[in-house]
Amino acid sequence: MKKVLFMFAIFTLLSYFVYGWEDCPMGEKDCQYPGKCGLYTDTDKDGICDFSQTSPENREKTKKEYLEEENNQQKFEDHNLVSGKDIKNKTVQELAKIYEIDSKEFAKKLGEYLGIKIPTSYSFQLLHDNYGLSSRVVKDIANSLKSETNDDIGILETEEEFFVKKYHFIPITFVLIILYLTTFILYKRKIFSRITHLIIWNCILLINFILSSVLGILLIIRVNFGVSIMLPFNILFWHVEFGIVMMVIGFFHLIYNWRFYKYIFMKK
Repeated sequence: MKKVLFMFAIFTLLSYFVYGWEDCPMGEKDCQYPGKCGLYTDTDKDGICDFSQTSPENREKTKKEYLEEENNQQKFEDHNLVSGKDIKNKTVQELAKIYEIDSKEFAKKLGEYLGIKIPTSYSFQLLHDNYGLSSRVVKDIANSLKSETNDDIGILETEEEFFVKKYHFIPITFVLIILYLTTFILYKRKIFSRITHLIIWNCILLINFILSSVLGILLIIRVNFGVSIMLPFNILFWHVEFGIVMMVIGFFHLIYNWRFYKYIFMKK
């Protein structure tokens, strides 16, 4: 009998060394006092067996990770209260109401970002088309106001963030080369005259010059005088696109009349 009791005591003693935090031999989780076996141990005095829960350090770490994850989830949900597509159909005032922020302060922050004055009645479709304002930037500004912090939350990380569209230099050049070669071949085969060939390209050049110039003047008025003339498209984008057409056609003109320019600069 003494041997049995001695072996039981040894077994019980060893059990304390073998089992540790979150290592219950019965597979229990958060086993409360007095426990479901004779191994109940509570060194941190929280009323739960040590073997059925993680160590205090890990518990604190887990709690911190949980709170961080919960915070990130909340930020994600706040950031995505409305989709980018829906934002374009709303005014500054309407979106401010969704995010529960002051519409005038929201308009002020948007204006500071774009460098213009924005009424709360402006729609984001017009701001996008005329200034390239992206929905991500709109959400970032709205959330920074909602959280009442001075954090920019990644606003305007690069200049490319502001201009959503890329310019189509290569496609425009390729199309113009094909068209120019087409009219040039037709002229060489006497399908129409040289004058017709020149008129076509002079007219295209004139139209693009007028469009690019007018849009450029609107940009000057906006930047120098702070007056915004709202159009249903991105003014800067199309100003550059028409400028690309002018440049390519000007290059054609230079090649076609190279003898003329040679005569001017080579004349003694």
